[in-house]
Amino acid sequence: TYIIGAFGFVDSKKNAEAEAFVKRKASDGIRTVCVFKSSKPIKDGELPAKCTLIAVLTISDHIKPDAKDNIAWFAKNGVDVKIISGDDPTTVARIASEVGVPGAANYMSLEGVPLDDISDLVDRYSVFGRVNPQQKEKVVECFQEKGHKVAMTGDGVNDAPSIKAADIGIGMGITGTDVTKSVADMVLADDNFATIVNA
Repeated sequence: TYIIGAFGFVDSKKNAEAEAFVKRKASDGIRTVCVFKSSKPIKDGELPAKCTLIAVLTISDHIKPDAKDNIAWFAKNGVDVKIISGDDPTTVARIASEVGVPGAANYMSLEGVPLDDISDLVDRYSVFGRVNPQQKEKVVECFQEKGHKVAMTGDGVNDAPSIKAADIGIGMGITGTDVTKSVADMVLADDNFATIVNA
């Protein structure tokens, strides 16, 4: 049985070298995906325990040249930019810092954080990592409860609940899933963040 997933999300044998490598890459803003192997099958939807790590794949995000200018435009026009991602918060914070998200160094993981605790966190952090779909939706709702108008953008199925809950849900027309596009108020036909500025 081969399993592909994030390090720490698949029950695997201890591997200090791989753990250090993944942490180092995360702090450099590089995403990692791990490949695990087990002689046991997936049973009743449960992954086998104590899998063996056999590979770490690294992924570098391409940052568009105008990203920094777009983030600066939002900040100048009174829009608080928050990053809510399922990825490692260290990686997300590094990329957010590169594009000039105010407060990008102020980040946290929402892994294991109960929904009821999120309201106390949304004003204190600019970058959230390891966020599941229910938590993404809750972050949007918490900002709304505090009197904010919320625009949410995303492209995956895991973004659909939060896009639907937002005051302005923005889907991606090229890379976005049909589910996400169907619940969005606006779909970016060119998947370009700069188009939001124009809109």
